[in-house]
Amino acid sequence: MESIELELIPAPDDLRVNDPAFQAELRDVTASLRMTGAEFSTMQLSLHAVGALDYQLAEFAIKSLGPAVVAGAAGVLGTWIGARSGRKLRVKIGDVKAEAHTPEEIAALLTQAAEFRRSAGQSDGNL
Repeated sequence: MESIELELIPAPDDLRVNDPAFQAELRDVTASLRMTGAEFSTMQLSLHAVGALDYQLAEFAIKSLGPAVVAGAAGVLGTWIGARSGRKLRVKIGDVKAEAHTPEEIAALLTQAAEFRRSAGQSDGNL
């Protein structure tokens, strides 16, 4: 089953993704997404050099996307976007990409992604 990829796009004046404060925000988003019941994996950058720090990327691969998860995830991701002007969410399923700038747009995109997966015969029983 193809996962639905989510990427949190920082605002132009946002902290760098490897900044400790940005990483703290990502940890909060990750923990909140887990509380929605979403099944997902995160992306991590590991640099194999002396003194290099590993850090989480602002990317998630969602494995299940039922109605309760859509509602919860839209709230969590909408809160992150709303914390700084210029932030957005990029959703990718297959070769299709779309962006959302508000919690309402996020909910609509996640609902459409779940419908697309269902219509493509990729239902995992959680949709």
